[in-house]
Amino acid sequence: MIRWLAMAGLCVAATVQAEEPWRAVRRDGALSVESRPAGAGGYLEFRVITHSAAPPLALADAVWRWNAQGVEGRMVEQRLVLSEAPREKLVWQLLHPPVVERREALVRFRRDDANDAVHIAYESEAGPTPLGQRAQPAVRVTVRGSWRFEVEGAGSTRVEHRCLSDPGGGLPSWLVKGAQEDMAVALVREAVQRAEGR
Repeated sequence: MIRWLAMAGLCVAATVQAEEPWRAVRRDGALSVESRPAGAGGYLEFRVITHSAAPPLALADAVWRWNAQGVEGRMVEQRLVLSEAPREKLVWQLLHPPVVERREALVRFRRDDANDAVHIAYESEAGPTPLGQRAQPAVRVTVRGSWRFEVEGAGSTRVEHRCLSDPGGGLPSWLVKGAQEDMAVALVREAVQRAEGR
């Protein structure tokens, strides 16, 4: 009985930790950024919220379609779509971010379209590098996040992007949190601009 109570206590503590409250980080007009501690390593999960005149489907399409000239595309050295269906795809990327050594990511994307809302979730998967052994192996990045585009009123869509990233290689959270926050904001702004045709 005592063992069961101890286990239940650990589960509750883990749940509470996973549900840390969001803390406001910054606000820029209609765009707000929040963060909370999540996962091992002290990395932060970011939530960026804004509004757009574009409908949810247009916003989701802007995120779903790869933009090689976008903010993320400028760091991608190589990208392979390993499997693709209308609502799911598995993508491997070799990244060359500034300052640090090459990174690689294997990420599954899933999309759920509803009448007034579209949800896109993505998460890293374990798996071998599709290129086999390389002379210079890259550090594996793990990410988890989501996009939600929801009709809020006539001509307005609420945009929410969440992202948690572990850049790998033992980089401390204090060193990368600024770049992670800036990337999350840049991705949201870019999606809105593409969807609105700007």
